Amino acid sequence: MYQGYFANHHEEELKRCNLEDGMDADCWPSFQKEYGGNTETFLRAALDLDHVLTQKETFQQRARSFNKLCGKMEKLIEEGIANRFQTFSIVVGDCVNEDKGLGAIYTSPSLENFTQKRLKLDRHT
Repeated sequence: MYQGYFANHHEEELKRCNLEDGMDADCWPSFQKEYGGNTETFLRAALDLDHVLTQKETFQQRARSFNKLCGKMEKLIEEGIANRFQTFSIVVGDCVNEDKGLGAIYTSPSLENFTQKRLKLDRHT
């Protein structure tokens, strides 16, 4: 799975590892160390997101893909909360004209006031 992720995020991964040039095998150990037990979950979510962003779909297909991605993110966030991590995430479609309001905000319960007070956002924004 990491090979596919590395192919899509080659420059980002080299920068994260402070390398000018390299292959997936050079970055994999530090990637595993950084994400630990969540490595596979992160890779699946990232590859799904890459698929959603590059796939040409009808709006209905895109909405289904978006909702599927959001469902996976909710599970990942719940897992993070269970492990005492705080989460703040905004997911939106990348084209306003095509995506017609595809968007979601996810926060840990302790961060809900943050979005309302600091960002002036509510669930209907």
